[in-house]
Amino acid sequence: MKVSEVWWAAAALALLVCPLAKAQAQTPCVTTGTNQTCTNSASMAGIIDTATLTLTNTASGTVTGGKSGVFANTANVANSGTISAGGTGIVATTIANVTNTGTISGGFDGISANTANVTNSGTISGVFNSIRPTPQM
Repeated sequence: MKVSEVWWAAAALALLVCPLAKAQAQTPCVTTGTNQTCTNSASMAGIIDTATLTLTNTASGTVTGGKSGVFANTANVANSGTISAGGTGIVATTIANVTNTGTISGGFDGISANTANVTNSGTISGVFNSIRPTPQM
């Protein structure tokens, strides 16, 4: 074996034994919490956060609630799945920062927040409003 062949074989073995990057663990969401940062890729009941929620709802993720799908003081939501509720899809009592490529819907409103910063290339809908500027609780 030549030195270059030994070097390449050693490099290949090193990559198998010590991968370059470890996969990031996803923190699952719970239905009630405080200051959650979580990822949902399953089907779950609505999420209530008593402070700031940072939610990533993946394409396979579904969040369904009665009054609201997501309720938080501040809601930072990246949605590529589905968030829905009989009332309002996302309610934020102060600020909703939403990036949506999926579906957000409600029987009343899609999103309700005092301040809503929304980037949307998906669907946001409600019977009354897609985005309502004052939270309805």
